[in-house]
Amino acid sequence: MKNEEEISVFIAGSDASELFVMSSLLSECGMRVAGTAECGNDAVSGVLKTGADVLLTEFILAGDDGLSVCRRVKEKANPPAVIVTSPYISGFISSQIPNAGPDCFLITPVNSAKLTQTISDCARYRRGVCRNGSYDYEGHISDILKNIGVPVNLKGYRLIFDALLISSRRPSCLCGIMDGLYPKLASMHSSTAARVERNIRNAVEIAFDRCDPVTLEKYFGNTVSAERGKPTNGEFLSMITQKLVLDARLENEMPMDGRVFSRN
Repeated sequence: MKNEEEISVFIAGSDASELFVMSSLLSECGMRVAGTAECGNDAVSGVLKTGADVLLTEFILAGDDGLSVCRRVKEKANPPAVIVTSPYISGFISSQIPNAGPDCFLITPVNSAKLTQTISDCARYRRGVCRNGSYDYEGHISDILKNIGVPVNLKGYRLIFDALLISSRRPSCLCGIMDGLYPKLASMHSSTAARVERNIRNAVEIAFDRCDPVTLEKYFGNTVSAERGKPTNGEFLSMITQKLVLDARLENEMPMDGRVFSRN
């Protein structure tokens, strides 16, 4: 593997001997191990300090678990791709995955070929979309909101813009907007989740009163109409997010996030 294409991986796990084995395996596969950590706080600070392409973390860690680590890392600018591993997946863990937003959740044991390919895919996604900015999410979001007719002077405009910026890079966050996305936006804008919901709703309703049928058809197809009424906030964000993600995939040929792999 050429040096300029070398993938850097930060590894977090609860057992020092297993960290050594994993480090050796990835090094033999041509990847650079940027560092290791045995607790959640060290994993967060370590991966951000080293600027690794991928954080490979076990779910079970001292302190914060792997999904909590993922959530903290993904809140930072230009975050790494995150792969969380666990020997099991419970109903509780499943419920936490959408809000944490890992790029992949792997059920272990997993063979080395599949693991390294997953790391490679995630690193490619991160480099293409997050680091190099090959897909201009902000520009595309701005164009879409302008075309639909969301007034720039409304509080809801900025909230929708930031919501789409988050969801376009992590679509899984739309699985629980009341418990995850709205509180996050409220924190960003010194507001409350209830006000965020109302401001977005107001902007959506104004936009749909202004928007012409041809533009609505372009972005929403037959999912909205005069008979069906205006979409909910979740429907509005989901439809635009889907377009952004698909456009990014076509331009960059990148995998989507949130994939869950089974054993082997």
